[in-house]
Order: sequence, then structure tokens, then C-alpha cells
Amino acid sequence: MDKKRWKIVSFSVLLVVIALALLFRNSGNNNLAAVESSQQPTACPADTYICPNNEKVSRVLPNCQFAACPTAVNPSPAAIFKD
Repeated sequence: MDKKRWKIVSFSVLLVVIALALLFRNSGNNNLAAVESSQQPTACPADTYICPNNEKVSRVLPNCQFAACPTAVNPSPAAIFKD
């Protein structure tokens, strides 16, 4: 093989190797970002839980668990009819 053809083939192989390296590097980062985002949800399912006092609570971040049921505070009759 003459020198000119050797340089062209070498340069072409080098370009292909660089292009493949860039392609795999970028695709690897995207997969890593997808794994990280699946571990940290940005939204929770929209279902609700009905508490014993019939109030509804929804899920909250970061673990998407239901919020605590509110405790019922019964005001005394004196507080309701206060002058």
C-alpha cells in the first residue's frame, strides 16, 4: 500500500473510532440519568386514602407515601358559643 492510501485509511479509521467513542459516551450518560431519575420521583400517583374521619389524604414526596391523617379536634361547646 502506498503512503497516500495508508494515510487516508488510517485517518478514516481514526474518525470512525472517535465517532463511536463519542456515541457510546453520550448514550452511557443518558442511561445513567434515567436510572437516577427513576430513583427520585418528581410526581406521585394521584390516588387518595380515606382516613377514619372520612377526610382524604394524598401521597407526598419524596417517598410517595400517604400523608398522615389529620387528627380530629373536637372543640368544646363553650368555645363554639362564646360571646
